[in-house]
Amino acid sequence: MNGRRFGFSSGIGLDAELVRETLLAEALDCEIFRVETREQYLTALGTGKFDLIVCDYSLPSFQGEEALEIAGSKWSHIPFLFLSGTIGEERAVEALKKGAEDARKAGAGVCYTDLLKKRW
Repeated sequence: MNGRRFGFSSGIGLDAELVRETLLAEALDCEIFRVETREQYLTALGTGKFDLIVCDYSLPSFQGEEALEIAGSKWSHIPFLFLSGTIGEERAVEALKKGAEDARKAGAGVCYTDLLKKRW
């Protein structure tokens, strides 16, 4: 595969598939690895095979802030992006201060392909 490899942390599997389909429609080939738990996240990051981490702010088993902190501790070379329906402006600013490369509110009509394209 010639595409990018994304780690995607989300509580809803449809989110990862929606992102993938949107990127494919933009002719951006990618492989998405979805994780739901802290343990899966640590295992996935441990492989060292990701070009980008895309994370929801609110996860069922741990929070996006924790995911950002974990990524920053050993994998700070991997860009970290929040794409979340629950991240507000204040939280987004805090995430940027803590090392996230970008943070966007997900939802209908929100364009995030530019956010991912700039990492190609």
